[in-house]
Amino acid sequence: MTEVEDQTGIETTAKSGYYPKWKVILHNDNKTTMEFVTEILRRFFNKQLPDALKLMIQVHEQGCGIAGVYPKEQAEFRIEQSISLARGAGFPLTLTMEEA
Repeated sequence: MTEVEDQTGIETTAKSGYYPKWKVILHNDNKTTMEFVTEILRRFFNKQLPDALKLMIQVHEQGCGIAGVYPKEQAEFRIEQSISLARGAGFPLTLTMEEA
């Protein structure tokens, strides 16, 4: 499979024509409340309450969890939104991304 650059300068996979996807990973910490994490998942990752609660518990118990998989720019934007809201609320929430 070869990589090509489209008009926007973003590399795509020539065979599939799709943009590469990135996993947004939510990390556990000892200060961010479970309620706040649930709200982030609902607001910025479009999770329904039962799914947000399930993922929040997974992050709490396992240390991290995948909030979603998006094209790079969307992943970056969702991380920025989440961290901005967290810092404003005084929480050290950490989200990272890695290629899917």
